[in-house]
Amino acid sequence: MTGYGFSKKENGGSFVQVEIKSLNSKFLDLSLKTIPLNPVQDLWIRSECNLGIVKGKVSVSILLEDRENKPSKAKTQLDLELLNQLIENLSPLLGPDPKTRESLILTCLSLPGILKNSEESLDETTWSEIQEVFKKAMEEFNNFRDREGKVIGEDLKFRVEQILIQLERIKEMAPQRIILIRERLEESLNELKSKMEIDQNRLEQELIYFIDKLDFTEEITRLETHAQYFISCMNEKEFNGKKLGFICQEMGREINTLGSKANDASIQQRVVSMKEELEKMKEQMANII
Repeated sequence: MTGYGFSKKENGGSFVQVEIKSLNSKFLDLSLKTIPLNPVQDLWIRSECNLGIVKGKVSVSILLEDRENKPSKAKTQLDLELLNQLIENLSPLLGPDPKTRESLILTCLSLPGILKNSEESLDETTWSEIQEVFKKAMEEFNNFRDREGKVIGEDLKFRVEQILIQLERIKEMAPQRIILIRERLEESLNELKSKMEIDQNRLEQELIYFIDKLDFTEEITRLETHAQYFISCMNEKEFNGKKLGFICQEMGREINTLGSKANDASIQQRVVSMKEELEKMKEQMANII
């Protein structure tokens, strides 16, 4: 689910700025774009994100500017000692061509630990300000998600209600549907009777079996139960996106079975409308935690 949080604190000519953005993703994918932090500080930022954000493709940007309004920049240092050790150990493997030595140096420069970014460590006051601004940005980020979640929730409830409305209309049409099916069968059978001899008892048994196969009372009951359970789960406080997704799948199965048994054009139209609403619900499932 998407989200956005921003916070900024100014102190004289300097300021600390934190921006948190997220896009839909099945898992938490965290990207940090910050000033150089020591391992403890970096771990704190990541831990706060893990605690406050369940899933999403999240980007965290932290900007620190000094009193002259210049961004803090890291300096690049070359670990000459480590580089010389690597070249010394690998030199016996080189051929006579001098270009191979140049290639070796370039390769070594790309290895981890050869080039390092260095920056004066943050003082406690600056780090405390970063933590304060980060928490405010995270609070705004979660408030943004809460507002979006309420809008999505209202939309989902509306879709479920539309499915239930169509279901009620199908329930009203069901008795007449059986009568029409029986009449059509009787008309067809009367034509056959005039052409061939039919066992009446066997015919009635087959008719009962056929009509029973077209009965969708159980499907209606289960679909109605799933829809009510969906709304009930939406009102729970814990994260239940996966559960709502599973319920949507079950609703889809009952709607499909209902459509296959309908044998009635008007009811089929209602089934198509329910499928349309369900597809819109599934699209929203990607935004649910």
